[in-house]
Amino acid sequence: MPNPIPAGPLRIVTFNVLPFAYRSLANWITANGHQHIAVVTTPGPTSRRLDSYREIVALAPPAQDVIVTTHVRRIVAHLRALQPDVLMTFTFPYRLPAEILEIPRYGAVNLHPTLLPAYRGPNPMRPLYDGVPVFGSTLHRMDAEFDTGPILAQYSSPVPDNLTPELLGMGLFQAAAGALSQGMAAFFAGEAGRVQDDAQASYAAPFSPAEDLLDWDVPAQLLVRRCIALQIFGHTPQVTIDGVQLALRKATVVADAGQHKAGTVLARTDAVWQIAVADGVVAVVATPLEA
Repeated sequence: MPNPIPAGPLRIVTFNVLPFAYRSLANWITANGHQHIAVVTTPGPTSRRLDSYREIVALAPPAQDVIVTTHVRRIVAHLRALQPDVLMTFTFPYRLPAEILEIPRYGAVNLHPTLLPAYRGPNPMRPLYDGVPVFGSTLHRMDAEFDTGPILAQYSSPVPDNLTPELLGMGLFQAAAGALSQGMAAFFAGEAGRVQDDAQASYAAPFSPAEDLLDWDVPAQLLVRRCIALQIFGHTPQVTIDGVQLALRKATVVADAGQHKAGTVLARTDAVWQIAVADGVVAVVATPLEA
């Protein structure tokens, strides 16, 4: 069982690919008096390249090491030379091998944006797409597999009605901050964490092309959430209006007490339609698909 960690500034290396995740950990490290000695980032695998690592490079202060890699095993010697006390990951697409997890003096933790063991894997937007009613986040100790280590803390908050990308960001940040604060307190206290129940596990797979095409026969709030989830994950949501497949740019819930067949066009002004869904009406902005 891990022992309590002595007080004093710790040397911490983070692994991030999204800027908000880097800032979240960096702010926690600074606020708690530790040293953020390095960040490891990546453009990601060739099948899912991301430019966000460039912003992390720009955000890093001059005294902080920045390691950009697509082959984490190649940086083992460099990480050993840094002599970190703790490794912290939040949005990093590669599994850290055992030879890296053995490097930090006190261990490695991962901040995962779902309530594990549900939705292990690379797509934090899948719970939103599936209609899960809460934002959730888990801080857990890391082991040899993705998102399977003992849980130190979890935090959740309700997904608001009439969700917007801004409200999504606030909800994800609140859940992550809560799990990070509570989980790191448990980590410093030397708690081993709660073993995950694999029987309750599910996998958050990337969205398939078929999931980009949204159906009108769903509740209005769910349609809006699916539109936002796809866009945040870099996909273009699509809908069919009057037999034509279009790119869905925005969807909002419209108050309507009438009874209409899902998919019925109730009104149109330029690129804005009002469309009936399973439980009401949504206003959508839709444009032709790019060739």
